[in-house]
Amino acid sequence: MLKSNLNYPYPLLRSDCIDYKTSSINSNICLEYTDTSYIIKYDITTDNDFINDLLNKKKLKKGILIESKSVWFRKFYDSDNGIIEIPAKDIYGHVTFTVCIIAAENITNFYSDDFVDEYL
Repeated sequence: MLKSNLNYPYPLLRSDCIDYKTSSINSNICLEYTDTSYIIKYDITTDNDFINDLLNKKKLKKGILIESKSVWFRKFYDSDNGIIEIPAKDIYGHVTFTVCIIAAENITNFYSDDFVDEYL
């Protein structure tokens, strides 16, 4: 799991411009509840053209890491339509949502002109 308030030896795309000069990731998450499940609707966007190009080529995936520590639940979900359904019995108590863009395949020499200077 990535904790966004820690330092990493590689750049992370975050909601604030920290590791990238001008690029960020943004998300909108809506949670609905039925008698038997939670329905999570999400939208993840970025203003980085290079990452958007890799997303369009299916080399990257958007998704959400969902954790419910009280029942030892931890799972990464990716969905083309931005909708996830989780049985209500699977999660309980405090639930954490971490939006991510992850590599779907090996990307050699990943680089961006928008990295802050310490990653150049």
